Amino acid sequence: SKRENNHFWLSWTTEGCGGQLLRQGKIAANVTDHILKLGDDDLVECQWTISAPAGKRVQTNVSTLLSYAMNCEEYGDKFTGLAIFDDSTNSSGIPIKTQCAKIDTTFHSPVLSLASHGGEMFIHIRVKKSQLPQSISSSFFVATVEFIDMPEGDAQCGGIVHVSPVGSPSV
Repeated sequence: SKRENNHFWLSWTTEGCGGQLLRQGKIAANVTDHILKLGDDDLVECQWTISAPAGKRVQTNVSTLLSYAMNCEEYGDKFTGLAIFDDSTNSSGIPIKTQCAKIDTTFHSPVLSLASHGGEMFIHIRVKKSQLPQSISSSFFVATVEFIDMPEGDAQCGGIVHVSPVGSPSV
């Protein structure tokens, strides 16, 4: 018998920021060489989907948002700024929080702290390149993500279900 092997290999690099986060930690978006080559009106977008373990919810503490002249009157096609959703996507179109003002805790701005109601959070940043710091490796967004316990007696959807194996009688 003859066995053929498919030696196909695909790899790629993404210039941008965002991703899926399944662990607590720090997330950041940095100005890269690729971003500096964009036109001033080109959009830079970052999206994070954050999923907490069962029985936990997501708490995000934003310490840095360095962007200027944002337009977050209404979340939609012309939105620029930071939008946080209480879900795994932005498909509802209704964020639980939008942020237009700059956050920079090195200059004593307060941290933006927000907790999800359930176990998921979606963070979306959309800004024009001209609204970002213009030096390479500058972080224009920094946040820490923690998974915290659901409040006692909080009526939320989901959870952990424990079941016993069901045995069927022998025939």
